[in-house]
Amino acid sequence: MKQISFLFLMMVLSGFAFGQNLEFNDGHYYKNGMLFTGTDIEHFENGNIKVQRNIKNGLEDGLGMYYWENGKPREQRSYADGLKNGLWINWNENGIKIAEARYLIDKKDGDWFIWDNEGRKRYEMHYNAGNKTGTWLMWDENGKLIDERKY
Repeated sequence: MKQISFLFLMMVLSGFAFGQNLEFNDGHYYKNGMLFTGTDIEHFENGNIKVQRNIKNGLEDGLGMYYWENGKPREQRSYADGLKNGLWINWNENGIKIAEARYLIDKKDGDWFIWDNEGRKRYEMHYNAGNKTGTWLMWDENGKLIDERKY
């Protein structure tokens, strides 16, 4: 009898856990049919965090972190009321930063950098309110400047 009760309890709890997943529809996150506000955390099967993000009134708001299955950070995102806003960073599975970008109210804004998987800077770009600006640079795998463009 205890085994049957235990199995029933586990089925109820697992149904509750799966019932708590967020739904994404029309650009908004919902929980139980209502716009969600709070922290959403998803996990890989191994238990490591896959994503942790803040949501306000159904829209991503604030810092969001995405992870590789090995537990290392994969991407940092920043939103304000569902719009890209702030610093975004990408890392490879070894934890090496491979990209850095900035947004202001959903437009590319500021300095953007791209590194290769060994951490060598390959590109430097600049934006102002979504428009290309300044001097853009590109380096080869040996660190030699190979292209320069002015906007």
